[in-house]
Amino acid sequence: MRRNAAPLNCWMSRGQMTAHTRMRVWIVALVSVLLLAGVGGPAFGGQTVRLATLNWAPYIGEKLPAEGYAAELIRTAFERRGYQVQYFYMPWTRAIKTVLEGSYDGLCPIYYTKEREQEYSLSAEFPAGPLVFFKSVGTQIEYNRLADLKPYKIAVVRGYANTKEFDEANYLQKSFTNNDQTGYRRLLFGSVDLWLADEFVAQYTMSNHLPDRAKEIVSMDKPLGVNNLHVAFSKMKPDHKRLTKAFNEGLAEILNDGTLKQILKHHRLSLN
Repeated sequence: MRRNAAPLNCWMSRGQMTAHTRMRVWIVALVSVLLLAGVGGPAFGGQTVRLATLNWAPYIGEKLPAEGYAAELIRTAFERRGYQVQYFYMPWTRAIKTVLEGSYDGLCPIYYTKEREQEYSLSAEFPAGPLVFFKSVGTQIEYNRLADLKPYKIAVVRGYANTKEFDEANYLQKSFTNNDQTGYRRLLFGSVDLWLADEFVAQYTMSNHLPDRAKEIVSMDKPLGVNNLHVAFSKMKPDHKRLTKAFNEGLAEILNDGTLKQILKHHRLSLN
């Protein structure tokens, strides 16, 4: 079409159309209809899934390679079903609030609790590291049950779900922080006696924040527990069941075809 020409149906009458031109118009119309119907493109029309999250290295973070282990795993699972993923980073308590309100499709990565199962459509689980108490080297703190830790002040991130027993233990002295880096610093500078963290998160935090002092911190032998991770989809979104199903199907493939091991290796992690 020449520059500044009117649309085809304005400057060419039906009788003036050549057979070739009519065929081109028909093909364009057919392709448009097929695209609107979702035929010939990615499953579900290549929808973008919008997930609220936080900077929580090495699992997820704006500046991490591929945005972190969990981010890459979630993205890969969704891509197996034709979806794209976009992450929106914010403080964790805000992320929880906005997803419950339906501002985003989901929240990730998240630990399981019965309350969260009621509030969200939770995905199948994927692997994470154990929850461990950290203490200063030389500190004589040991425990067999949580009640043994009653005399000590424990740094824990606000809004995190740890274990049911720990989260409901109101007799413990919990010092809430906004992130793991603050918990690590509080332990180093003596304002708390213990720091509760995911082991992989703790290793990353100590390696990247005051690494010259990491040797002053040691993990306690007995883990608090192991919490695997989930994606939590907002029940305020009408397609939350479809998104949960799509992610679970992609995740099942990743867990069974060797992709999980490749993703872990990419982020220098091992769950063996």
